[in-house]
Amino acid sequence: MEPTFRLKFGANSKRPATPLYIDENPLLGSRDNQPYVTCLDYNSANSSLLAVFSSPGDCIALLDATAAASNLQQPLRRIQTFKPHQDGTGTSTLVNTSDPSTFWSAGTDGRVIQCDMRTQPSARLILKGKWSHRRPFLSMDVSPDGNTVIAGTEKDGEDASIVFWDPRNPKQPLATHTSTHSDDITSLHFDPDLSSSSSDSRHILSGSTDGLLSLTNLQNVLNPTMDESNEDEDEDAVEHVANWGCSVARCGWIPGDGLRVREHQDRSNIPRIWSTSDMETMGLWSAELDPVREYGDVRQSSSPEQWKTDYVIDVKWVDKHRGDARPWGESGLLKWCGTNEGDVALLRLSHSDSSKWTIERILKNGHSDIVRSVCWTKEGVLFTGGEDGKICIWDSSKQDTQRDKDGDVEMVSGAEVGSPQSPGDVQRRRRSPHEDEPKILKRRKREE
Repeated sequence: MEPTFRLKFGANSKRPATPLYIDENPLLGSRDNQPYVTCLDYNSANSSLLAVFSSPGDCIALLDATAAASNLQQPLRRIQTFKPHQDGTGTSTLVNTSDPSTFWSAGTDGRVIQCDMRTQPSARLILKGKWSHRRPFLSMDVSPDGNTVIAGTEKDGEDASIVFWDPRNPKQPLATHTSTHSDDITSLHFDPDLSSSSSDSRHILSGSTDGLLSLTNLQNVLNPTMDESNEDEDEDAVEHVANWGCSVARCGWIPGDGLRVREHQDRSNIPRIWSTSDMETMGLWSAELDPVREYGDVRQSSSPEQWKTDYVIDVKWVDKHRGDARPWGESGLLKWCGTNEGDVALLRLSHSDSSKWTIERILKNGHSDIVRSVCWTKEGVLFTGGEDGKICIWDSSKQDTQRDKDGDVEMVSGAEVGSPQSPGDVQRRRRSPHEDEPKILKRRKREE
């Protein structure tokens, strides 16, 4: 599929936002060896922020964001610090939506741990694989009803594994799939429509550095066939596979009816899944993992005078009809991009043309290094964390952009950028040296 990527600049991108507060030392430790902020997750139930720190911190800080939500120039008060992975680093952390008083964390120590934010920082529940040696977990997710936990491992020998648990019976995994992927499993996500889906359409999306995207039928995992001639239950559960041909960094769902744009009248061709790679490419896929749109290297479609993307931070689907929190009132498929100097841009995919992205906001003067994570609240507060060890607080409540009937910005500053730069003009993404950081947090070296 021929890569297609067009960029234009929204009216508000000419007025870069600046942070209202910068917490330069959220762990209150030595500034000489500041750990990265690798992940942020906001808990709306108690207005708290979970911040994951790399070594030498190797911890998860629970921060009170109540004051920040009401007065954006107030600091984040640290409530307590968790160290669930005593012999490793947390690689994936998320608030438990079915029980917001708890959170889950997977780590390089080969454990998936549930912690209670209301009690002392000790593990409430520990899930392990059935191996005789430690296998680091790099990704995880929890089903919407909280009854199934999944985690993906680093490559060990010839394969990588997806492990399934029922936290109500945590002693043994429900299943361990070893043939879905052959390399590090970097991304795992339950279908967000799982709670309302029929039993035959409950899927788990997985991505790996082996270049594969896979859809696994959860029903076939929980109720495997008893056919003795079938020696591989993995193959029976995996329904769709796509070989992207590049290492998958992240992937995720576009829930509900998917991304409905004019050129996708055929329902089978509606984008339902997005993916990004370690080479900063991006693609859209159908519900059966057929390729719908390939964007190529997103760094090549830039306007250096106004904005130049060095890397993709994350991609999120925001649905205003579901009551999702909407930064600056934006909805749809949102992509967060960053520069090596610490600036951040919010891009939104056009509702009428899936080849067109609009830079809606540019955030400046907050970070001084690569930004790792972005999250936001319904109250209009946005948090960013990065390799400079800072957490920046931004006001995302203003909604002053006029849009046409397709949801696109009417006023555009600058020309559309449709001609990619030559590959030689694209600089590789700079990574700060951090020897103790787990493999999933590092970008692999690109060949010269």
